[in-house]
Amino acid sequence: MTVDTQGRLYVATEMGLQVCDQAGGVNGIILKPQDRWLANVEFGGPNFDTLFVTCSDKVYKRKTKATGVLSFQLPMKPAPPRV
Repeated sequence: MTVDTQGRLYVATEMGLQVCDQAGGVNGIILKPQDRWLANVEFGGPNFDTLFVTCSDKVYKRKTKATGVLSFQLPMKPAPPRV
């Protein structure tokens, strides 16, 4: 699992990469690149805007408009969730 600066949670699951809002609702699912389990997900790259996932013995990446959060940095308070 990993999070972005907007408070969204990215979870590697059997269905694919699920993107959840702050309330825990699934807003979208990015399909798996192959018919195997996704095992890990993390933001990386120079601007921390690339998602990396592992699937079987391969690592895949996808450029995003979101920016990831580093766990050792001071916490950020994202905007409140939309109702």
